[in-house]
Amino acid sequence: YESNSLTVSIYPNPATDIVTVKFALNAGSDATVELLDITGKTVASQSFLANSGENTVTFNVNELPAGLYFSTIRTEEGLSSSKLLID
Repeated sequence: YESNSLTVSIYPNPATDIVTVKFALNAGSDATVELLDITGKTVASQSFLANSGENTVTFNVNELPAGLYFSTIRTEEGLSSSKLLID
């Protein structure tokens, strides 16, 4: 198993209503995108078959309390984690 770093962009950051997570894969893969709060609890999650190339996932975050969150992406190509600020 080889872990490569994924190229990920999250915007807007900080977010208030909708946050978009965009990432690219070399090949199609099962993918799980999660938003975690500061304690590590999953507050939102989407699992899907990601395509080769660019993939985009959106989350509605307007119900989440303001603060620091983490976005994690798990695929067969690796794991990526990024910070996200919700206002």
